[in-house]
Amino acid sequence: VRYQLVDSGETAKYLEDSIRKIQIVFCAFGCLSLMIAGVNITNSMYAVIAERQREIGIRLAIGASTMQVKNLLMGEATINCITSSIVGILFGEWINHQLITLLEWDYIWITHTSILCFLLVNGVCLMSCYVPLLRINSINPIRAIQATTT
Repeated sequence: VRYQLVDSGETAKYLEDSIRKIQIVFCAFGCLSLMIAGVNITNSMYAVIAERQREIGIRLAIGASTMQVKNLLMGEATINCITSSIVGILFGEWINHQLITLLEWDYIWITHTSILCFLLVNGVCLMSCYVPLLRINSINPIRAIQATTT
């Protein structure tokens, strides 16, 4: 019979290294997902501006400044970003709780991680919304009203 002695320190170091690599891969997937979401939000905001060009033109024609129109659209985007991120975090925590209950693991909710995710997601969302709003500076109110009249 052969016996082999295993150093638990080496095993622990190997497991820590493996967990660290997995964390890096998940972080990379998260960053990639966040970049793709930012591009999609930017495209959606361009579509909103194109779709609401007549409304924007009317507002500019009756005396609203471009800053007021930007603030209006940014306010709408902010409400959408905050609402969707809260729903997403709550849904993710609910799924997490269900899995942990099913697998009978111990779970500690880390508040600062959720807050960091909330701030990061909303920051990317709001930056992605702001870039298309710069296009409002080039909208001619008369052309915007005339071009979309059917």
